[in-house]
Amino acid sequence: NNFVPKRPKSCNLLFVGKNWERKGGDIAYDAFSELKRYGLDVYLTIIGSSPPIDEPGVTVIPYLDKNKKEDYDRYLKILDQTTFLILPTRAECSAIVFAEASAFGIPSIATNTGGISTIVLQKKTGHLLSKQSKGKDYAKVIQDLYFDWDHYKRLSMTARSYYENKLNWASWSQ
Repeated sequence: NNFVPKRPKSCNLLFVGKNWERKGGDIAYDAFSELKRYGLDVYLTIIGSSPPIDEPGVTVIPYLDKNKKEDYDRYLKILDQTTFLILPTRAECSAIVFAEASAFGIPSIATNTGGISTIVLQKKTGHLLSKQSKGKDYAKVIQDLYFDWDHYKRLSMTARSYYENKLNWASWSQ
């Protein structure tokens, strides 16, 4: 494992989800807004939804087709620049986006619901919050991790290692 996390220059949040409400998009947006209020240099990229948000620092990409090279390359570039995956979903079996984030060493900040805790390991590859958690709760976790480089680096390295050993197609096929 030659993976070395890059220290982020800004806090780049990624939200991926087709169903804005069920995936907790409003909570992710509230966390972004709270982090801005804290004075953090923060950005939010939303993929898969079209919320009525037109604000500096927020990029909305209603749809990416990973079967198209141009879209796939754009997605990989976004992942490469992401600091945290934020998915405060209300209900989930297990989203592939957590494995994709781990492949890039991105810690996931998500809801402890459904099968998520089998993909996001609490305080090892990310942080899981309760279903009752609000945007400010997500913002607090993100801010704390963002300013604790040693903790962030450990999460990032463990996420990448977990991807290499468990969350990849070769491991799943076995």
